[in-house]
Amino acid sequence: MERKYAIFVLLHLHFALSAQKLDNSKPKGDAFVDYLSIYQQYISGIKASECGMTPSCSNFAIHAFRTHNAVTAFALTTDRLLRCGHDYTHYNLNISNKHFKAIDNVADSANAVTLPLNHFAFADTSHLESLKFIRYLMNKKFYNQGLLKIQELIYANKIADRMTKRELYINYIRCLSALDKVEEALFEYEVSFPKAIKEESLIRLEIAICHIQLKNYTKSQQILTEADKDTSDANFHARTTMLQAKICAHEYKWQAAQAHFESIHAASAYRQQAEKNLKSLETAAQMTYKKPVVAGLLGIIPGCGYLYAGHKQTALSALLINAIFGYATYSSIKSKNYGVAALAGTLSLAFYVGNIQGGIKSARRYNAHKKEELNNRIYVDFNY
Repeated sequence: MERKYAIFVLLHLHFALSAQKLDNSKPKGDAFVDYLSIYQQYISGIKASECGMTPSCSNFAIHAFRTHNAVTAFALTTDRLLRCGHDYTHYNLNISNKHFKAIDNVADSANAVTLPLNHFAFADTSHLESLKFIRYLMNKKFYNQGLLKIQELIYANKIADRMTKRELYINYIRCLSALDKVEEALFEYEVSFPKAIKEESLIRLEIAICHIQLKNYTKSQQILTEADKDTSDANFHARTTMLQAKICAHEYKWQAAQAHFESIHAASAYRQQAEKNLKSLETAAQMTYKKPVVAGLLGIIPGCGYLYAGHKQTALSALLINAIFGYATYSSIKSKNYGVAALAGTLSLAFYVGNIQGGIKSARRYNAHKKEELNNRIYVDFNY
């Protein structure tokens, strides 16, 4: 039944093609969005099940038509309809309404950076009751309250001890980071942090981690390199080296990551973790990737591109759907029913192009998924 509703959406899209040609006053994709909105409002709710992907197929189509030309958006939508409900092991998953859904956006967006950050409070040698209370709040995950207490102390400006002040500002960064205000943390660092605090190596380490979260890898590496030069602490050097290795892993630079892990001194507390990561990196050289060009060429035969990329069920769907619409076009022409033939031909062409494009994207998705699996096996403790 879900497939029938999906086809129904495509029929509306076909009629929207002519509607958009007649109404040039509307912004790009608006005519398509109108038809899809009708589907969402009156039809989607009567289905017994909901879409197994996020965003849903109709929302995916709306975004596709708003960001691409009609031909490309049509191909993207048909590719999504072919893939929906199949081969979820090839996607990252997200929980929605107590159900896991496959994440599949219109754009081939890079995987989000995931860091093992628990946002524990940083504890130095301070015995001030106010700082102890801040640590308590943070470790209980009361970050808003902890942030308020930190700002009160900064405003009072009564803390003169360098190490105590450093602890205060490190926890300031961590509270903002825990509240998903990483950019605000970077802004506060640049604008309001005292100069002496900004030059502290541990503060710069926190700022480097903020940049990693925002995928500013080059900036993060620059900060780590400069901070490492300003201290002779072997333990701090090991931390920055481990972070450099993780940055290389995020960028899939396996050899560079390996070199960083190998440089960790045998006596370092981080050596054991570095050795575990080196074992994980041994699989990088053995990884095989799918070639998108090959997937596209194989897609000339409907379903073969998907099959090459490991999407077996999607491959079968692509073959059947293309065969159905191809036969519908042929039989309509044969019976001289040219109106239906035009409609079936349009849908047949859309599914065929979508099948080729989908095979290419599936190969890229396969490669990205393999790389991310390896990246996730490389662990660096960002909490200290």
